[in-house]
Amino acid sequence: MSIQKERATFTGQFRPVKDISMTKYTFSGHETFYCRHYWLKKGYDFLEAGNQFNDPDAVTNLGVGKNMVTSIRFWLRAFYINDEDRNNPVVLTELGRNLLDDNGWDPYLEDINSIWLLHYHLVKKGWASIYSLFFNKLKNGDKEFSNDKIMRGLIYLSEIARQEAPNGKTLDNDIRVFRSNYLQPKKSQNIEDEFNGLLQELHLFEEIGKKNLVVQNADRDEISTELFFYAIIDRFIDRNSISAEEIITSENSPGKIFCMSEHGVIKKLKEVEEKYEGVTFTEDAGIRELQLNGEFDKWNVLNGYYE
Repeated sequence: MSIQKERATFTGQFRPVKDISMTKYTFSGHETFYCRHYWLKKGYDFLEAGNQFNDPDAVTNLGVGKNMVTSIRFWLRAFYINDEDRNNPVVLTELGRNLLDDNGWDPYLEDINSIWLLHYHLVKKGWASIYSLFFNKLKNGDKEFSNDKIMRGLIYLSEIARQEAPNGKTLDNDIRVFRSNYLQPKKSQNIEDEFNGLLQELHLFEEIGKKNLVVQNADRDEISTELFFYAIIDRFIDRNSISAEEIITSENSPGKIFCMSEHGVIKKLKEVEEKYEGVTFTEDAGIRELQLNGEFDKWNVLNGYYE
């Protein structure tokens, strides 16, 4: 199908998308492997020990195949655990050290808030573009998605960002891995795979009909007040006044990334006000606003939860 035809079909089914980021989109790189639950800790420990993924003995040290080594490297960067570049293959982030170090908050990812935290950074980082594009752009008012609908959306977004869309096979692989990260397989020959996807515990999607994905905003009571506040501080850097609407609907906001209902966001904002001195949430004359009177360190906020 031509790009022109894809665009016409896509715009006929989706609401217009505004404020498209000009960051270069990246697809593939995962070697068609979704992120296993233990991979981030395994990869973090590997790098922390002074190793690099291109070492000749990386396969032996990690205990996985060559393609899986490449995939682990990809997911560490996608989840913002390692922020490598051309000159520095090992740049372990503050997130990685705080969360996954042996003395970190939750090195074996046993707390559901740790999974939400990683999901937040996967979307916000945008290294694996399908996650940022889906939760920030494609999910604008839509609830049900077929694989074909997601593919047409990605092609459309690439076109209007003046970037060459990847081929159909590349996008198909990305969509398949995207689904596997979040959805527990209904049938699997490997019992380990059924419960091993890192993000499956979030239950963000349901599968209906002919494998269509359904995502709905919810209150997300399981997300801690601290994680919610962390996401606000991280997203709205150096802001002392933030409207509730921005927290609900703006790009990379907690409302967007966590797929929260308006009711859930307002409830959490009231919890933040109650928990933290210097935070005020007002609902006056139809204006709903969070005001931060003082400086709040996002890492200290999260540390307060894990302690």
